[in-house]
Amino acid sequence: PGPGAVEMLRFTPDRHRLAVAVASGPPTIRDRAGAVIVELINPSIDPFEEPTVDLTADGTVAVTPTGLFDVATGALLERHEAAGEWTTHAAIRSNGEVMTAAGGPVVGFEWFADESSGGWPMIGTVSALALDDASDLIAAGSSNGIVRVWNFETGGTLLRSLSGHRDEITTIEFLGDDRLLTASRDGVSRVWDLSVPGGREVFILGDSDLTLSENECCIMAVALSSDGTIVATKEWDGYIRVFDTVTESLSFQKPSGAGEAAIALNDDASILVGATRGRIALSVPAGEVLPLGGSRLPGTELVAISPDGDFAAYAALETVNVYSLGTGEDPFEVIADGDVTAIAYSPDGARLLIGDQAGLLLVD
Repeated sequence: PGPGAVEMLRFTPDRHRLAVAVASGPPTIRDRAGAVIVELINPSIDPFEEPTVDLTADGTVAVTPTGLFDVATGALLERHEAAGEWTTHAAIRSNGEVMTAAGGPVVGFEWFADESSGGWPMIGTVSALALDDASDLIAAGSSNGIVRVWNFETGGTLLRSLSGHRDEITTIEFLGDDRLLTASRDGVSRVWDLSVPGGREVFILGDSDLTLSENECCIMAVALSSDGTIVATKEWDGYIRVFDTVTESLSFQKPSGAGEAAIALNDDASILVGATRGRIALSVPAGEVLPLGGSRLPGTELVAISPDGDFAAYAALETVNVYSLGTGEDPFEVIADGDVTAIAYSPDGARLLIGDQAGLLLVD
């Protein structure tokens, strides 16, 4: 479609138009033949700094890092004033009515129909963002460890300012039942009860008594069960740790190799799979290792598990190995056209989607 790699694609609901964002150049709206209908250009912003685009549920408004645009005409409806000229994090409500964006030290840009809320100040640069449909809450974490929570139905009322982390917030997840999970580069995850005025820290996942120089357990990845009751973390010290948020206890911890990694849980959190310079599969909550057949796949960087927990996929470079979990059978192998950058199972577990440097593969 143009210079640079394609960064994001979004169809309108009627599938007659496609929003395209590329690494170099402004986002565009295209027809089914790929011809450009309109370019989405904010004249006050460098058009080569907009590698993302999204659409509201009805497909009439496009959202880029610098503004809202009319899909039919390309007209700029509203500029993202509060975050300045660059937006680093964004979350949109499932019905498309509310969007939040964050850039630098500001969170905001909330739309109720055509009304913008403006910006809400953060303490430090925004490093993580989450929006919860069920509770009408927005949570943002900052580079200095502060987490703030707003209610977007009341116009951005600041409900909680949570302190306790000592380094950048890397992950924020709403767990349901007024609970919020935060993970930080200080090596600690925390679960907060937001129903208590001021926010109460329910329990800590990790050793908060260590100094930053002593604590080398930076949390690299987090996975949740579908109901939010089980939390798994992969930490820089090489351990996978699984916590029960109901009993507020550590279910088990297991060494899996140091370094960055990916982890995933199936829907009922009965099986955890992890990838870190190799591969691992564990039953939950016992932490027993499940057999994986075949030769070792070095340098594994990506992992996905089917919702029912029957299959797991591990990717390294251009190779994806798919295992039947717990059987010890040799995996079948898929060779992509380039280095694999993303893998995911369909909700029914019948298909595996593989993204690589050349495009997409769909495997039955």
